[in-house]
Amino acid sequence: MSIPKAWEYQLGNGLRVADTGFRLGGYASMKYNDPSGQDRKLVFDDLSLFVFGDITERIRLFSEWEDAHFFEIDANGRSRFTHHGQLERLYLDYLFSDTFKIRAGKFLTPVGTWNEIHADPLTWTVSRPLVTLLAFPEYTTGIQFYGDSTFDNEEFGYSIFFQNNESINETTGFRKTHLIYGGKIKWFGRSGLEAAIPLLYYTEYRTDNRIYLTGLDILYKKRWFEIMGEATYSRVDTRAGSDSKEYGYYLQGVYALTERLFLIGRHEYMNSRTDGGELRVITIGSAYKPVPQVVFKIEYQIRSGDLRFDDIDVDNGEQFLASFSILF
Repeated sequence: MSIPKAWEYQLGNGLRVADTGFRLGGYASMKYNDPSGQDRKLVFDDLSLFVFGDITERIRLFSEWEDAHFFEIDANGRSRFTHHGQLERLYLDYLFSDTFKIRAGKFLTPVGTWNEIHADPLTWTVSRPLVTLLAFPEYTTGIQFYGDSTFDNEEFGYSIFFQNNESINETTGFRKTHLIYGGKIKWFGRSGLEAAIPLLYYTEYRTDNRIYLTGLDILYKKRWFEIMGEATYSRVDTRAGSDSKEYGYYLQGVYALTERLFLIGRHEYMNSRTDGGELRVITIGSAYKPVPQVVFKIEYQIRSGDLRFDDIDVDNGEQFLASFSILF
């Protein structure tokens, strides 16, 4: 029987911190963006640091600190530093059993598939589908009950979560909330198909808009290809007494040319609330993984429509994107 080294390091699984039960890890990425009619730029996009591990046999800790878009070089060679360091996640898990677990703290809102795996080394494209960013808060600071169970020889997962308080680090995420109630039921098919339905109610911080959301997300994997999609539909009741609708989706396919080289295609649509506009996006790209923890990506986007918010402005045009990311 071999004795583990006190400071063992594994790419993608971090550095073991002696005999504390904790590991240090994270990921980093940089991105090149060349949009039509605008200046191209190279951005050191993400630096995320994880501290995670077992406190006891039943209690686990996970924390993530991230600095995003912290260094940029434009087409003329001018560079600038910006500081966007923030606490992205901080939570404890208590594991009663596979069927029942409790999470407390700040965690990724369990709606859809993309939001829970959004780290760049774990996704197939440089860009993020708009519906996963605009339709609901990315983060919840509260309590989550979750687990997996088997019924009639079928495997299911569930999640119930809520927040009724201020958030840990208010700066993170596009949609922000102090009040959210939600749940998700997920089915794991034996054929490789997974499907989930979320239900969500939240009030938007500052505007006090009330949002009622439902949706569908699917994931189908076989050895050489993968299909993933998400759709959401929301009713938005504003503080002024009016209401509006918001809906969107994406459908993405991945085909493995080799064990390391992949082709990706995605179609997405977003019709935003309160006259925010609508946008259609077609994305064609490729990803190369020399090892599972390292990925090079390129993609070309064709966009039609117009979305305008205070913090996000996406309009007609084409753009070329490339990135490098590593999970360490």
